[in-house]
Amino acid sequence: MDTLIKSHTAAAHLPGSPDAQDWIADLERAVAGNQEQAIWGVMQHQAHKEEAHEALANMVSRMAYEHRGVDVYSEVFMMPIVAEPGCKIMDMDGAWKIAAARIKQSLGEWFPKGTRVNIFNGIQPMDWVTSWTPSVMRNHLLAMRPGQPRDKTEFVTETITLPDEAPTLGFVVIGLSQPRDWPELPEVDSVRDARFKNVIKHSLQLSMPDVHGRMAPAPTILTPERVQYAVTDGISLWLHRLHEIIGITGWMIGPSQNSRDVVYITLTLDHAIPYVQFMVRLHQIGMQGLNEIVSVLNQSAPCMEKSVDTATGTTRGH
Repeated sequence: MDTLIKSHTAAAHLPGSPDAQDWIADLERAVAGNQEQAIWGVMQHQAHKEEAHEALANMVSRMAYEHRGVDVYSEVFMMPIVAEPGCKIMDMDGAWKIAAARIKQSLGEWFPKGTRVNIFNGIQPMDWVTSWTPSVMRNHLLAMRPGQPRDKTEFVTETITLPDEAPTLGFVVIGLSQPRDWPELPEVDSVRDARFKNVIKHSLQLSMPDVHGRMAPAPTILTPERVQYAVTDGISLWLHRLHEIIGITGWMIGPSQNSRDVVYITLTLDHAIPYVQFMVRLHQIGMQGLNEIVSVLNQSAPCMEKSVDTATGTTRGH
């Protein structure tokens, strides 16, 4: 079953010059072949940085292949979940096992008919998801192909250290596939969407152990979205709740020294744990997603004039 290369999926909104089309085709081949070195080679040498990040974010979570003479189109979607203080995402595995059947049923009913829905097990913490390289995302897509062995995907994570009173963010990872065209989200229906979110959040809430003798607080649920929007919306919501509950007093953003795909965001908090650092990956959110996250931070607190090394507590001037 050969992977199909569908140029129109990423190139529709990009410059139309021959040079632009060359790097788009090179990027598509690298993504389809799951060749990370080739991906970063293209990203380093082409000129349209913002457009390239948007193209890569669009390509990585999609795969098309032929099965029994029919073109099948698959894509990874995600559903953000923000857990309130006292109920961390990492502690929700037990609740997921109890509520999984109801959640899977609700997701299957929410997506359009004719779409094959494959829900990956558990709620993936934010610091796991933002650790995923393009190869990890492609392995999720490969796992949906008929006859593909279900090998475990390994990746290195960077744990986010948060105050106990802080909210936490996770994602339900959903694989959609259908013949002849890319899967789509259902039309917006505020009543149906509100009912869907209520079913998910209360299914989880009722499955969680009590907190100090009281029912666990209900998490906040966002409807599923394409990866680049789900990760951006999830992080934006989490930052908003973190500011409401703990208080963000400043922030700093800077690229990783080891990966051109990684951007580190450092927060200063109104708390005994003064610093929190997390990363985002441009291949997941694109430059537009990064700009939206920065906009949320700008509404919460001023940008710091000095970056903070959270490991040592030292500062570095610009």
